[in-house]
Amino acid sequence: MWLADGLAAAVPWTNGAVPLRNPDGSLVSPNEPVFPPIGAGTPDPGSRPVDCSGLSGIELSPFWIETFEADPSLPNAVGVAEGWSAYDDETYGAFRVPGDAAWYPGFFGRYKEKWGLAADRITNGPSCDGQPNGWALHFRGGRFNYFGAGLEHPLAAIVACPSGSDFCPQPPDPGATLDPVGLPLTRPDGHDFEQPEPHRYWDLSRYDGVTFWARRGPDSQPGVLVALHDKHTSDALNREHQTFCRRIKACRPACQNGLPCTPENPDAPVPTHRCFDPAVGMAPIAEPALLEELYPVCGASACRSPDYYYDRDLDGTECKAYDFSGAQAGYYCYGSVAPAAEQERCGDGWVASIRLTTDWQLFVIPFSEFRQVGFAKHAPFLDLRSINMLALQLPVGFADVYIDNVTFYRRR
Repeated sequence: MWLADGLAAAVPWTNGAVPLRNPDGSLVSPNEPVFPPIGAGTPDPGSRPVDCSGLSGIELSPFWIETFEADPSLPNAVGVAEGWSAYDDETYGAFRVPGDAAWYPGFFGRYKEKWGLAADRITNGPSCDGQPNGWALHFRGGRFNYFGAGLEHPLAAIVACPSGSDFCPQPPDPGATLDPVGLPLTRPDGHDFEQPEPHRYWDLSRYDGVTFWARRGPDSQPGVLVALHDKHTSDALNREHQTFCRRIKACRPACQNGLPCTPENPDAPVPTHRCFDPAVGMAPIAEPALLEELYPVCGASACRSPDYYYDRDLDGTECKAYDFSGAQAGYYCYGSVAPAAEQERCGDGWVASIRLTTDWQLFVIPFSEFRQVGFAKHAPFLDLRSINMLALQLPVGFADVYIDNVTFYRRR
């Protein structure tokens, strides 16, 4: 097994990489995002002039649009995709960029967003109103060999409901135990949820679809699935009650990078085991999400969730092998109850397929075009009153995708 030269320094969270250390013990990490080449390393030709005609028949939401532009009130400001995160299928040697803006020391003090992926500076970004467009969300990575990778944005993670907007869900009746879409307001034991943010959603029933601009680099797979998650499919909305679907969590008991599974805090009552060499130790990492990427939990801790996102459903379970009658086998977090079978699981969101070119294109996708893939629990309908996640699912292969100006629309 091998990693491309310099990849661990450019993208320290590359799958299977051993974090590199400077002489002072600190992490070897780029100051700002680096986008390593993929595939054949074909030069990007850029985009031809954009076609704005698709905007003529629609009205964009005035309450939410993701432009990823830098804050002009800050000196030397950088763009950030607030509330967006990325994931991949953990193919050994594959990478994904960018990371969270907080993972790049050179971004410190140059943005105000709470958290989110670092945006990328672009030239000739799509603009139909004469305004400059200098930043976009740019995902590059691969090669992904299992199911691919993705970008996701929990809509209400940062702001429960934009002030004055028409996204706000109907409030529950006084004394009700369920909200108007049928989601429990508390845990089954009557206590409040561990964290309120995962249980938030927007009501998009006043809109007709989602729209955004997108393009790809020349070595990227062209296909993308645009995904929405509602109460029927969302893992987050079903946390701590699992009313509409059952949650499942895959795990990895051993360390992909070949390092020993070592207790981080051996004197603690319940030590946390992570992948690192005890003779070398771990680099000091202040950002909790980056710590989870560089020194993942393993062994007895493989099912432990990060402190900032405690999982009452699955924390305390064990990472054990399970075979679903020969159809699927792997390691999952479960206790005395077997992990959820496919027909019970959350996760099979509502998707619509698009194909990208190297030109910026405007995509206007009606909600009526979204369908489930069919790999988990079948939902009776897409409930637009309970949308909590917008995502882009990228297929097996290499990915080099740009998106911009994401919002919802109504037909005029």
